[in-house]
Amino acid sequence: AFYAGSILPDMVSMNVLKALPAPFQGGVERHRQIDLFTDSHPAFKRSVGRFSPPLRRFGGILADVIYDHCLARRWSAHSELALTEFTARVYASLESIWADIPVQARPGLAHMRLEDWLGSYRELSGIARALERISRRMKRPFDSTSAMDVIEVRKLRILDPPDRSVCSTGPRPVGSGVPNIPATTPMLTLSIE
Repeated sequence: AFYAGSILPDMVSMNVLKALPAPFQGGVERHRQIDLFTDSHPAFKRSVGRFSPPLRRFGGILADVIYDHCLARRWSAHSELALTEFTARVYASLESIWADIPVQARPGLAHMRLEDWLGSYRELSGIARALERISRRMKRPFDSTSAMDVIEVRKLRILDPPDRSVCSTGPRPVGSGVPNIPATTPMLTLSIE
């Protein structure tokens, strides 16, 4: 239920989250803690600020998806478990508690598993599909094609710069404000220039 709880905040309303059984709440809380930490981190704020209008309005979403892409590309630096094994565990966990998952989240979670959304973040085509899905859910959609054009043009500087690593890991500073995550947990940083 922890995995489901950590995914559902991106799929259902706060009222639905509050009504979830206790086993889900740890994942919901972890999702909230990570969002608060990320959104307030200076590196993330700089990344968001590097998007030009009109995309800057959606810069938080775009930077978050790029960070997910970077994490998937550098997964082995963060986990001894292969990404394919991790995603299989997540999908199996969702299946094992399917009856407890909110009905309105089930179609999205079924597509997530079928299309391997979690593993698809390794490739630019996967983040392009993610941005299309996110944009469709918004009241005021953004142009996901334009967003991908910006991301693809900057891909070499985002992920594979010749003289520095923009996806780096290091110990998270003590007192960073993310409770229940050890201070030695690697922190992913990304510079979008």
